[in-house]
Parts: sequence; C-alpha cells; structure tokens
Amino acid sequence: MKILLLSSFVFVGANLLPGCVQRDFNSSTESASTAAPVTKIDLATYDSKNIDTSSLRITQNLNDAARAFLQKNNLIKPGEESSDGSIVTKWAIVRVVKYGNLDLLIMNPMLSYRGTPPEPQDRFEVIALIKNTFHLIEKVVSIPSELVVGIGEWVNFDSSGNAVLPSSLYYTKLRSPDNVAFVKAMLTRLYYAGFSAGLTLTGGKESFDPTPARKWRVINAKYDLRRGSSVEIEDVYPGQLDQDFDGYYKGCVGKVAPWAAAVRRVYLNDKWIDLVTKPVVPRAGAGVF
Repeated sequence: MKILLLSSFVFVGANLLPGCVQRDFNSSTESASTAAPVTKIDLATYDSKNIDTSSLRITQNLNDAARAFLQKNNLIKPGEESSDGSIVTKWAIVRVVKYGNLDLLIMNPMLSYRGTPPEPQDRFEVIALIKNTFHLIEKVVSIPSELVVGIGEWVNFDSSGNAVLPSSLYYTKLRSPDNVAFVKAMLTRLYYAGFSAGLTLTGGKESFDPTPARKWRVINAKYDLRRGSSVEIEDVYPGQLDQDFDGYYKGCVGKVAPWAAAVRRVYLNDKWIDLVTKPVVPRAGAGVF
C-alpha cells in the first residue's frame, strides 16, 4: 500500500482563531431570498495564476457557519459525522484558497480520537464564500454540462522546479455531478484521487484523446471527492493499459480506480489547459494519508 505523507497539510485545529473579531456569515441555502445574486465566473476564462492562498482566517464562527451551510444543502451524507464519546468526526475547514473574488473553503470530516488533534479523512467538499455569504460552486462558476478532461498521476518537477505533466493520462468526458467535483479540485488545486471508470476496446480511443496509438477508452467515468480508497487490483494506470490492455483488463476485471488520479488537464476554448502547477493544497490520496 502506498503511504502519502502530508507533513505540510494544515489541519483545522491549527487554524481556528477563536480570539478574532467574529463576523456574521449567511449560511442560508441557495434558494433563500437572503442570498444576494452573484455574477458567475466563466470557466472559459480560467487562469491558474488567479489561484492563491486566501487571507481569510479560519475562526470558529466561520467554521460553524460553513458546516451549517453544508448541512442545509444536504452535503453532509449519512454516516460522515459521528460522536460516540471517544471518536468524534465532524466536517471542518482545512484550508481556504482564493480564486478571483471567491474564497473557496476546502472542508473535510475531521476525526479526533479521545481528544487528539483532528486528522483528515478520505473525502472532501468545497464551497464558496463571497462577502460573508456561502454559495455552492455551481452557483458561482459557469461549468459546461460536459467537461472534457485529462486525469492522471501526481505531478513531478524538473530541476528548475517546473511542473511536468505525466506521460500518460486517462481522457474522458464528465457530466454532473462529476464535472462539478472536477472543477472544485481544479480551482483549489486539491490533488485528490477521485477517479474511477470502466474500460472498453469498443470504438477505440476517444476523438479528443491525444495519446498516440491508443486503442481503448474509459466508460462510465466518475470523479468524486468522496470516492475513498480502492482495492489494489484497480490501481491501474493508462500507460500500463497502452502497453498490455488485455493483461491489465483481466487483472482489474475491467474497472480502474487509481490511487494517484488527480485533475491534470481540461479542454477549454478549443485547447488543452494543463493543470500541473504546484498545488496550494498538498496531494491527498483516496484514503491513504
């Protein structure tokens, strides 16, 4: 099993600032009349240079209001929070990233055992904050109903510190809700292994897949920030399938869910945009930290 160390991951326990001046946040649902209308960011104008660490401080008030927004919008799923006395799991903010006028709150159901510092679990959620009002990402970003993407392994860096795109990627189209999850990771540089798909030789490779000599494609592709861990036989990478499709197809029983499968490319404005700059949030494996 791969062990991914997140020594620089900033946990919510280290960020809460209860002594700060408290602000009032609107955690109403999107349909509430109290939520002011906003102009959506056009994803076609995406520029990685607009991503930065936010100056917004994570106070207890902000944390409680953000969790309340998740709850009101049914983004806390059954079983994701619990408290049995010794183990407490509760959604909390782990980082805030800035994109344009959006403060993007990355949240995780943090687990604490017998009062120990909380630790992140194998799922994430991202919501937006504009002028003290929370919003669902799809309400503030114009996301194509069908998003053409490239997904693959963790990024490496050359001797000059420049990010290098993995040599082989999975290429597919994502529709709701998977396109929204992809954009959440894309705008926050959240490196999460949320990809899973079936495999087929029927039809050959996708027309938008630039991989030379590829003869296969993925089907029923998913990208989910709640995917969680996968079994080892599904930890298959596109380069392996390019070399020996029949062998790896048999080994994974026709389904892949790689342990390293983060957002890498997106097709916008008739061109591929590489999403391989250094992450604001350290890479987060699906279930293995």
